[in-house]
Amino acid sequence: MPRFAFPPPVVLNYDVFGMSDGQQNVVGAAITWKHDGENYQASLVVTKFLINLRQWTSKGALTAAGLAPVRFGEKGFRRAEVASHFVRDEGRVIFSANSAPAPLLPGAQDYLSVFIQLASLWAGEPSRLTAGDTLSFQTIGPRQAETWMFVVSPEERVSVPGGNMQAIKLTREATGEYSTKAEIWLAPQLAYLPAHIRLSEPNGNVLDMVWTDSQIPK
Repeated sequence: MPRFAFPPPVVLNYDVFGMSDGQQNVVGAAITWKHDGENYQASLVVTKFLINLRQWTSKGALTAAGLAPVRFGEKGFRRAEVASHFVRDEGRVIFSANSAPAPLLPGAQDYLSVFIQLASLWAGEPSRLTAGDTLSFQTIGPRQAETWMFVVSPEERVSVPGGNMQAIKLTREATGEYSTKAEIWLAPQLAYLPAHIRLSEPNGNVLDMVWTDSQIPK
């Protein structure tokens, strides 16, 4: 079994460059990661003029196999939250959005916890995976379960507002008509948390997050 080293609690701040419905937007975002050694809470909040445009939340347990989410939530601006519940004793995921329940597979993550799981995996065993390797997770969104397969690229130098640093790029190609392409740059300088995240949707919408600074969570 891989060794995991969970990042210390932190708030990562990002500038976000987005393309939505053909219009470019510049907003801010923050990933907040907290844990007590046994349980965790994480959030990703995208804001503009102090208004929360999108919010993801994840909470669960820290285990020998990494993060074990119990609940994932997504809330959009002026929209009710939709949530996914990991019912481990029944081996399934239940969606509040009235989607059909999905089988819960070992190692399953959600749209947010998957970033922390990747960071924890690399921090625990930095040399376990090399360029060309792949790794897969069942990844739970607000309405469905997918398999996200990441391809590892060689370490490269990235330039973000917070500075220049080495990073390992992982790419998840879109696999269906409504699937999201994800590109993630994990930075050793940030305890292998993302220095850069780019999410591209089939309709042309893009969310491009670049790290600016970090702080200790309250």
